[in-house]
Amino acid sequence: MRRFTPSVMASLALALCLGGPGLSSASAAVGDQMLANPGLEIDTGDGAPAWWTASAWTSPPTTPPTMPETKSTFTWSPDAHSGKHSALVEVTNYGDGDSKWVPDAVPVKGNTYYTFSDWYKSNRSSAVSVYYELKDDPKGADGNVIGHWANLFSGIAPASEWTHYTTGFTMPAGAVQARFVHFIAGNGWLQTDDYSLTEQTDPPGFNKPMVSLTFDDGSQGFWNNAHEPLKAKGFKTTQYLPTKGLTSNPLDPFLMTKDEISTLAAEGNEIGGHSVSHPLLTTVSDADLTKELVASKQVLEAIPGVGTVRNFAYPFGDYDARVIAAEQAAGYRSGRSVEEGYNSKLDLELYDIRVQNMTPKTTLAQYESWLDYAKAHNYWLVIVYHEVVPDSAPPCPGVADAPCVGDYDTTVSQFKAQLDAISSAGLASDVVTVQQALDTADAEMHPVTVTPPVATTDPGPGAPATGSGSVVTPPSTPVLPAPPVASADKTAPKIVASSPRARKYTRGQTLKVKLSVTDASGSVAWKATVRRGGGKARTVKQGTKLHLTRTGSYLLRVTAKDHAGNVATKTVRFRVVRK
Repeated sequence: MRRFTPSVMASLALALCLGGPGLSSASAAVGDQMLANPGLEIDTGDGAPAWWTASAWTSPPTTPPTMPETKSTFTWSPDAHSGKHSALVEVTNYGDGDSKWVPDAVPVKGNTYYTFSDWYKSNRSSAVSVYYELKDDPKGADGNVIGHWANLFSGIAPASEWTHYTTGFTMPAGAVQARFVHFIAGNGWLQTDDYSLTEQTDPPGFNKPMVSLTFDDGSQGFWNNAHEPLKAKGFKTTQYLPTKGLTSNPLDPFLMTKDEISTLAAEGNEIGGHSVSHPLLTTVSDADLTKELVASKQVLEAIPGVGTVRNFAYPFGDYDARVIAAEQAAGYRSGRSVEEGYNSKLDLELYDIRVQNMTPKTTLAQYESWLDYAKAHNYWLVIVYHEVVPDSAPPCPGVADAPCVGDYDTTVSQFKAQLDAISSAGLASDVVTVQQALDTADAEMHPVTVTPPVATTDPGPGAPATGSGSVVTPPSTPVLPAPPVASADKTAPKIVASSPRARKYTRGQTLKVKLSVTDASGSVAWKATVRRGGGKARTVKQGTKLHLTRTGSYLLRVTAKDHAGNVATKTVRFRVVRK
């Protein structure tokens, strides 16, 4: 890993000169830029961007080698989205790991929502993750805090032109600092520029909270240990099932039988896809990927009572843009991975539904905090279970052919306490399948206007057609449209700033704000602010006159949102100098 570290004096001088937030992030207000050097323009003095690290990691080499040694090249590129520089990483001879430019960590607050964005170009699928530290995290032998990584989205599609990407994340309770990274994990290149990280008000929730209990792998452990407690509560689940063991000879004894699956479906539980053989989907060929998605769907749909399989869970949580495209082509409505978080109207991503993951170490207090947060904000909480095992089961290492507690398993007593917590939180009536939750979310986010039946006038015998008479409604009930399919609108609004531009202006000039904010839907709301250095932001509108009476660095920020919840931001940095 190559580390670029500016001196403290240089950092201070640059922060004061350009109004960067590097030394004042702790006091950043809602909407304020939290990153120092977000446009990668400030130089350390040795030809590298200040407050950024070039970082790559791979597994330690083995003898003999078991995989290629990944080669990563980092460049402070003169090709930029705006300004004069961007960050470029190129990977060759990929073996494993990832490569990325990393900003310095900034202070954050727990249970607070943050929006991250950047502009990027790439020739392969890329991903965004967040690293965060909690106030009680321990330190390792090297004295550094042992923090946590949470992947946010691994399906960012390649783009030959500068493309805006934005996402959001609710920091867990107790979070004290964090950094977001955009990275690649494979041969290719990724170029990024104009980053943004801001604290935001909580995104809008749904009309009521929703809780989905999802189970991966279709084990007999679910049938033997979790089925009856769920029936007693009346809670319906979504079961993501691999199919190879359902058609093999002999059948896989680990899995539920087809008759048991049929029973679950008849009871109102949803059956979802989970591939044929449970592989890492990003590593298989195009033909095998199609088979894993399509053949498994066909096997499940042939089981009596299952019906159409609409939703999918990625084996091992592994996916990218290619997998998402194949998933859509196979007819799946959604994809569920293992990325942490909650789902709101602002950041619901159909092919990366966010979740909370169950492990043996998940405390009841932590589980209750998920429920409380979802209830307080009307968010959709998706919980991922794997096997539910007897309380007497030993830890899995060294155990063969017997129930054991794995890294993502839950004991019966833990499971029953968690179901009781749902009831105690007043959320029992809000437990829904993934399909039901998506139907609800889609109806709220993309309402369909139903035209009421037109009243007709019965003129009576012999009366002219235009005469008066009693009002008659059609005898049949009007047919409502079928439940809407989830919106395919994933295109963010387009923002063009004609004035001010990213350039130097002379003190004493007067500029007029000229913006163009458009969206294919024809409906878009936007807000623009201007601030000087680290000063207070001033809201501006189309045509607002800016009297440039003071020298320094200025920032124009425009945020736009369309009817589907797609958000775009644009920042323009300009300077005012003396004559």
